[in-house]
Amino acid sequence: MKSIAVVNSIVTNKKFVCKTLSLNSQLPLRSRRAKSPSTLLKRSETLSLNKKEKNGNCLRQRCIRLNCAAAVTEPATKVEFAENIGELICLGTGVRTKKIAFVGVKVYAMAFYANAGEMKEVLSSGGEINSSGFDKAMCLQLVRDVDSKTFWEALDTSVRPRIAEVATNAATKENDDGDFMSDVAEAAEAAEEKAQEVLKALGEFFLNQGKLTSGTQILIRSPNSQTIQVSSGSSKIEEDSPELVEAIFNVWLDSTAIEPEAKAAFVNGANSL
Repeated sequence: MKSIAVVNSIVTNKKFVCKTLSLNSQLPLRSRRAKSPSTLLKRSETLSLNKKEKNGNCLRQRCIRLNCAAAVTEPATKVEFAENIGELICLGTGVRTKKIAFVGVKVYAMAFYANAGEMKEVLSSGGEINSSGFDKAMCLQLVRDVDSKTFWEALDTSVRPRIAEVATNAATKENDDGDFMSDVAEAAEAAEEKAQEVLKALGEFFLNQGKLTSGTQILIRSPNSQTIQVSSGSSKIEEDSPELVEAIFNVWLDSTAIEPEAKAAFVNGANSL
């Protein structure tokens, strides 16, 4: 016998959708009755139904646990994101808005994910949330219909200059003596050209999606700071370019992130690890 219950957690912006397990037949009948799907349980994330029995001088406790899958809600749009994507955990949510005729219009909700263990190592070594060295992902969910060409042009406008910035930072690195390294500069130039080629491939991927309707999810992930993976529905693309990986995540994570409030939420989540 199975039933569904929704649990309101004390954790801000989280709702737990739980599947109850079959109840032990030895429990009293009132404990075995199925809960209504709409039942609201205001209790902890892991719930238990207990029965205490006397067995001589022993007191035993029988516990049935409810396995809960958490959902994280972006407050402004009410979009719900999974708390986990595989081994990645959600560090925070935000919303992208655009000014149209002087009015702020919500375009998409976003959630930032990272491998907690790997990120903690990076942060403890002086890194930041946009540093390399850990598995991360950004999940976007459209909250209005957007033409794929319009969506891509907006993203491309934000990514392209960041590729140039990443390449410039790499090209101007100095050796221990403070000297400019021509070989490093040449490698940075080649890497920038490769990143621009991969960016073009991503553009073709998005343009082939046609109209992006409200509710469409786009997952941008880099498992190793080398590879960029983008998926939407059944469509997927994977390319290698560490410069593009850094540039595309910098859109939401660097010092000039397009949505500062969202970045602040991500930083707070990272600091709480």
